[in-house]
Amino acid sequence: MAGLICGPRVSIVVTFFNQVQWVDQALDSVATQTESNFQLLIADDGSTDGTRERVQAWRDRHGQLGATVLPDQNGGLPALLNLVLPHLLGRFVMVLNGDDWLDPHRVQHQADALEQLPDRVGLVYSDLRVVDIDGRPTGEIFPPATLGRPTGDFLLRMVSGPVFGMPCVMFRRSILDIIGPWDETLVADDFDFLLRAAAADVEFGYAPFTDTNYRQYGSSLTGSRNAVLADGRITALLKIRGRDRITDRAIDRRVGELAIALHSNGYDPATTRRRLRLAVRHTPNRRVVRSTMESHLRLKPGRLSPRYWVRRLTTTATGP
Repeated sequence: MAGLICGPRVSIVVTFFNQVQWVDQALDSVATQTESNFQLLIADDGSTDGTRERVQAWRDRHGQLGATVLPDQNGGLPALLNLVLPHLLGRFVMVLNGDDWLDPHRVQHQADALEQLPDRVGLVYSDLRVVDIDGRPTGEIFPPATLGRPTGDFLLRMVSGPVFGMPCVMFRRSILDIIGPWDETLVADDFDFLLRAAAADVEFGYAPFTDTNYRQYGSSLTGSRNAVLADGRITALLKIRGRDRITDRAIDRRVGELAIALHSNGYDPATTRRRLRLAVRHTPNRRVVRSTMESHLRLKPGRLSPRYWVRRLTTTATGP
């Protein structure tokens, strides 16, 4: 672990919430990094399943490696990261979710990449290996290969849709001095952080490695969860609206798409109607207008779609 006068090169933040079964794997993957000049911060968001006890047992076995941030209650990931923020000593920062783990070269690969890039490049991303709940590779890599691996100005790419999340990223600590802390009102904290960084003219770099294991399972894939994230992304996008005409047009298109997604997922009706009204004002295309009418008439998604009525009439005409 780092003990140099200049301070650690990297701060590694490992966050947990009721993930006792994966504590050892996540923390072991940090302890075995080829990068030795790092600070480990272990943050637990009010777990009640024995995670804290498992973390302490791991630290006991490793000479009290790492410092802990342990709020009494669950406040959500953005609030947890803001509690960690004053403790960050590294020039570079990465956040590891407690159900994921690193290959041994992950930290060194990304820190070396940032060292070699100009200061205007505030973060680098790499690829994730997607694994199932038992840690078996699914064969998927994220971001998908079809997205390419762009670098530089990322604002319009982030507006158009999430390209990747924080598990892929290492960033310069100085970014937080520019964009401020995590927004604790949002569930879509990854998207908001990266969007605000891009809006602050921070350039993005790419380090061509696949050395993070991202566990994908359960409720992370449900429609209700996706709808909550979509609503959070609308809020994040509206925060940067007014920057310039081109960006605003891209934001309006994306807000319209996300508002339709809220309607399709049966999200909170009052919120959905409010989001759709906003979308109609800025992007009154047919899909937005149709979803708005369905929402206000309390019709199920697709009931005003011509395709729905063609199918309905065809079925009726050919029925017994």
